[in-house]
Amino acid sequence: PGRLLLVSARRETPQPTRPDSDTARQMREAFEHAPASGGGFTLAAPAGALSPLTDDTFIGTGIQIRYDSTKRIEPGDAGEVNRYVHDHDLGRRRVHLLDGDVLAIEDVTTDGAGILD
Repeated sequence: PGRLLLVSARRETPQPTRPDSDTARQMREAFEHAPASGGGFTLAAPAGALSPLTDDTFIGTGIQIRYDSTKRIEPGDAGEVNRYVHDHDLGRRRVHLLDGDVLAIEDVTTDGAGILD
């Protein structure tokens, strides 16, 4: 397991993306079940986002992660907004606040398809 960073939209800078490789394009299309859009963004995460987390930034424990996504789950989906909820054991996910607007959630398992638990 690793950490999941939830980052404020103010840290995003939209920009056109270049297809760095066919592999990257194919991975994106497999993830979205649709052609790659050609758009993207850069992200300005706080300097300590990947550093060890400390008790100074700890703000509590997570019970659920809830989010909306336009990811197409099944081939043929129109891309409408889908709501996801990931439940956690109370106290298992330590949550930290970094730089005022970035949440770091500990002990989250992900793969190429997204959050597993």
